[in-house]
Amino acid sequence: MIYLDYYSTSPIEDEVCEAMYPYLKERFFNPLSKNKMGAMIKEEIEKARSKVAKLINASDDEIIFTSSGTESNNTVIKGLSFAYEKRGKHVITSKSEHHSVLNPMRSLERMGFYVTFLSPDKYGEIKPSYVESAIRDDTMLVSLSFGSVDVGTINNIKEIAKILKKKDILFHTDAVAAVGNVHIDVRDLGVDSLSFSSHIFGGPKGVGGFYLRDGLRFMPLIYGGPQEFGKRAGTENVPGIIGIGVAAELAMLNLDKRIEKRNKLISEIKKILSLDGIKLVGKDLERLPGHLSFIIDKVKSSDMISYLESNDIYVSSGSPCVSYALKASPVLISMGYTFEQASSIIALSTSHKTTEEEIGLFLEIFERGIKKLRR
Repeated sequence: MIYLDYYSTSPIEDEVCEAMYPYLKERFFNPLSKNKMGAMIKEEIEKARSKVAKLINASDDEIIFTSSGTESNNTVIKGLSFAYEKRGKHVITSKSEHHSVLNPMRSLERMGFYVTFLSPDKYGEIKPSYVESAIRDDTMLVSLSFGSVDVGTINNIKEIAKILKKKDILFHTDAVAAVGNVHIDVRDLGVDSLSFSSHIFGGPKGVGGFYLRDGLRFMPLIYGGPQEFGKRAGTENVPGIIGIGVAAELAMLNLDKRIEKRNKLISEIKKILSLDGIKLVGKDLERLPGHLSFIIDKVKSSDMISYLESNDIYVSSGSPCVSYALKASPVLISMGYTFEQASSIIALSTSHKTTEEEIGLFLEIFERGIKKLRR
């Protein structure tokens, strides 16, 4: 099997599996139990929290664990909007966001909030000037992705944060695709909140989280016990949290080498851009490491994906949450592409585990596939 869809999900690192296993068996205790076993589990959770915090240069108590990136986005968007609605009820986002941002925004609209959906430029970027032009006197929150899984383009989060800070507007970024794959420093970026998910950088599924800057007011989405500093109730997913801690530690230790290898391999795949009728989508350089997306003229992405699958090669047509339900990428539609073009996008991504032999075989089979499908 040749797997080239690492921004949809990634395999669990061996060290992560080994660290999680005891917490699925003999270390099954509840961290809130008033005994030494509960205290031991609680201590291990805090060690994992510290590892995740270090990965993005946050304080330990600014990291809140959830079940996924989707829950994190929902929790932050609604939690900040409800806590700060007296400041104003205008929120800014973009048409190219993941559905776990777009759908909460539409939910806010039904609750009386006003949402501006910005259109990206032809490269998929939301420029800082777009955000600045959309600001109103009652703007309270902006939520934009760090980088698009569909397109790969990275937004200039730092510059946008500077604009918003001057106007005392809260800023959240969906960094699910970026954390563990890109160097991120929340202090340097200047964001108030940031979402992440374990399974995108070698951790288990079923655990994610968000950074929330210390001192901010917040209304939880889930009420119950005192877990996660009162910001996300429910018995902790202890094995998952242990796993994300180890995955964060591994990412931090090896990030530069991983990025270098992923980009080297993707530069080999870029040879296909010289083929007739293939067009790069997004920016050439300012994009997620190891990510490539392109449109194939006169070949539907579903047909190419099926052809590659028949040869045990796996790619995608963008975010799995969206591509599963829709025939054309809404992100590309928002960028000005036609429905036909948006139905012909292929997105692929390499990993530090991808080999040169795999890339060579992919290129050979891909080129054969284009000729066959166009006939």
